[in-house]
Parts: sequence; C-alpha cells; structure tokens
Amino acid sequence: MKKIRIAFYKWQKTFFSKIIYWKQKRLFPKKYAKYTHTELVFWSNSFSSSEMDGWTRIKQIDYKKKNWDFIDIELSNEKYQDILWFCMSKVWKEYWWWAIFFAQTLNFNCKWPDTYFCSEICCEWLQQAKILCGVSALFVEPAELCFRLEQEWYNITN
Repeated sequence: MKKIRIAFYKWQKTFFSKIIYWKQKRLFPKKYAKYTHTELVFWSNSFSSSEMDGWTRIKQIDYKKKNWDFIDIELSNEKYQDILWFCMSKVWKEYWWWAIFFAQTLNFNCKWPDTYFCSEICCEWLQQAKILCGVSALFVEPAELCFRLEQEWYNITN
C-alpha cells in the first residue's frame, strides 16, 4: 500500500481564489469554504493545475501548516502507479482560466480539451483510483472535493 495526500489551500491571494471563496462560503460550511486550491502530493512532489503557474505541473511546495490541510488516501501499488502515470500524462496542460468563471461561478458546462483547473484535475485522478466516480469533475470546487471526501470517511489533518 502507498499513501497519496490531497492538500487543500486555505488562503485567498488571487482574484480567482477570492471569487471561489465568495461562492463557496454561500454553499458550504466555513470548515470547507475556506479551501481555494487543491494539490495532489506524492513523494516530495505536488501535482495540480495552478492559476499562478498557468498549467498543470509537478513541483516541490513548502507546505506551511497554517495555510494547508490534508487528506491521506491509501492505495494499492497498482492504483498508485496508475495515478502517477495519469499525472505524468497531464503535465503541461493549460490552466483553464475561463472555467473558473463559467463552470465554477455560472455552472455552465463548457469543457475544452486538455485544459484543467485544480479541483477538476484532482477529482479526475481520484476517479482513476475509483473514488468519487459519480461526481462531475468539471463542477467540483475545492470545498466540495474536501466535503465529499470526508463523507467517504477520509479525515482532514493539518
């Protein structure tokens, strides 16, 4: 068995993260609404689609406990390898700025091929591990991702 972490960022620095927070605080309890970004953490590397970087990428991040919470997920070696390959196949895909507005704010179904935002790509890799398969990744926000994982009995830690 191997462990992968999902990191949830609880800080609002950018214009889009402030919009995400504003929308989420109307839909989710404060415990979840504070999350504005998600990362997949394996080994000492993090994978996500980043607004600040402009694409999906793998990089090292210094996780300051005051800004991040985590959910650990145990996977079989086979599922772990599948997710690792999935992430590698998605590196350098464009961050989709307009999805934050259209899909996350207005709930329009407007997916462009090979473009992602953070909670969408994290939800897709979870679905590779057969977790949250009944969820549309395009409409999942960071708060909802955390909320649904807790409903599946995964625990938040910091």
